[in-house]
Amino acid sequence: MTGHEVLEAENQLRIRDGEQWFASVSYDQVEGRQPQWNSIFVVDSLDRIRDTVVSLGGTVLIHAMPVPGSAMTVCTEPVLGTTLPVMAAGEGDA
Repeated sequence: MTGHEVLEAENQLRIRDGEQWFASVSYDQVEGRQPQWNSIFVVDSLDRIRDTVVSLGGTVLIHAMPVPGSAMTVCTEPVLGTTLPVMAAGEGDA
């Protein structure tokens, strides 16, 4: 890790290596809902992440979803079902 930035207006912390951020943690508090922490990770290959999650007993909830300038997938881990949103670095793969 070579740096981080705190986006106070968005309650978000981004961790980066040079110019590319690879993880983000944010706190979401919306009236009428339980407050929650959200995280997202940036990877080189969504295919590899999906294959690894499934091989370890997790589930792929959203196979590929386009987002501006990239794509993302959403998986869950097998013990508690915690969601794991993952975004492709750069243009990425779907």
